[in-house]
Amino acid sequence: MSGNEWKSRKVLVAVDHTPKAVQLARYVGEMLRGLEGVQIHFYRYCAPFAENLTQKEKEKMKEIERRVVERDKEEMDHFFDEARKALDDLGYEKKALGTRFDYDKSASTKKVSPAILKEVRKGKYGTLVLGRKGSTQAREFRLGSVVLRTVTEVENCAVWVV
Repeated sequence: MSGNEWKSRKVLVAVDHTPKAVQLARYVGEMLRGLEGVQIHFYRYCAPFAENLTQKEKEKMKEIERRVVERDKEEMDHFFDEARKALDDLGYEKKALGTRFDYDKSASTKKVSPAILKEVRKGKYGTLVLGRKGSTQAREFRLGSVVLRTVTEVENCAVWVV
């Protein structure tokens, strides 16, 4: 399918567990307010460990990983509620909003970008929104590794890096 044929009004907002996620939701809502047929879905892919662990290390970490994922899911449930409220305040209908929390026990952050891309394809989203990673005192535009990998590989949709 070429980009010309993809006319989806579905927007996927890939979020992390930082407080900036609610600001991102509000921004997306404000930018798209008033457009008919827009659906906004918030997506979180949880990868609890930054490094690849050996099988033996994974066994030792199982309980800790379970608790980390449980805490992340609770935080994201709170965020999803806050995001829905922000968009409700902007006049969005509840049926136009969705959320999804995914987790893979492989514990590799390198799977975050492919998971986001898979979600974009599966849901046939027309727009993908990602938050950039921080900025320096000079307000230099810097992208995190997940954002950089995702924007270089995404196809058939618009990408906003906010």
